Amino acid sequence: HGMYAPKGTPADVVAKLNAALKVALKDPEFVKKQESLGAVVVTDKRTDGAEHKKFVAAEIAKWGPVIKAAGEYADSSHTTQCTSGLYAGRSCVCFSSRR
Repeated sequence: HGMYAPKGTPADVVAKLNAALKVALKDPEFVKKQESLGAVVVTDKRTDGAEHKKFVAAEIAKWGPVIKAAGEYADSSHTTQCTSGLYAGRSCVCFSSRR
């Protein structure tokens, strides 16, 4: 999971969102709430947009072949809603079986 903004969002807006995210990730109550909802909260270099994008690309490369071999595919309803452009033409992290 990550925080995404629509393609074309001004860089200053992305920077403000990222700064706010980094502040939130230092708040123990925020972290506790997210973890209670099942989130895995990261505070490493992936909090930077470029690093997160590299991480997601690496995960797609790593798990894509496994998912395809298992006959699992991206949930098309989610993929069409994804506006980040990151998943365009690739497998998404949300999957459903097509057996």
